[in-house]
Amino acid sequence: RGLGAVMSKQEVFTYLEDGSILWNASLILLRYLSEKKRGEFQGKRVIELGAGKGHLAVGLSRMGAHVTTTEATCQEPGARGEGEGGTCKCWGCVEQLRRGVEAQLHELKGSEANAVSLKIGERTPVPAEKEGEEAGSVRVMPLDWGPHATLKTASASDLFGAVDVVVMSECIYNQSDDSLYDDDFHDGLVWTLQQLVQRPGTLVYNVFVDRPFSWMFF
Repeated sequence: RGLGAVMSKQEVFTYLEDGSILWNASLILLRYLSEKKRGEFQGKRVIELGAGKGHLAVGLSRMGAHVTTTEATCQEPGARGEGEGGTCKCWGCVEQLRRGVEAQLHELKGSEANAVSLKIGERTPVPAEKEGEEAGSVRVMPLDWGPHATLKTASASDLFGAVDVVVMSECIYNQSDDSLYDDDFHDGLVWTLQQLVQRPGTLVYNVFVDRPFSWMFF
């Protein structure tokens, strides 16, 4: 409600051309931040949790933010994302995120440009959306949630207490039997947030669909 938008059940997600899913709440959060908080993101260090295909991260980087967009480590070693040319069957993982950000950066450069090759952990400049604004950047990194899972991601330690803004979309949902995550999923999310917001003044923007179970998280 605070974002001024209501979605029907059919609008909760969109199937993309490659067969993957875009959770539309991320676009609502991006629109809100672009319209209401735009000037506050230039030069800010931002981390996105559970980024999916990376649309929110790319949008914020075009507003001048330096975004680290994260997803879970891939459950299928050696796989490359989903969709055409991909072999990964994860619900959401860092390889799918990398491919999603690659595709968006290529689209920004135009169809005549050479294909963008994005390496995990490598920061890439992103052109500003509006003339006169500073350019931002984006990097894709694996980040599992919780004290035990995070130890698998050595690069995570340089994020804790070192960001200005945390953004997350649709990271609160019911656990299903076929989920990639165990019953401690939400506990791991809370632990990770506690590490990220150690700096005074760190902001957290969280958007999710108002499902019957969603508020149980709090």
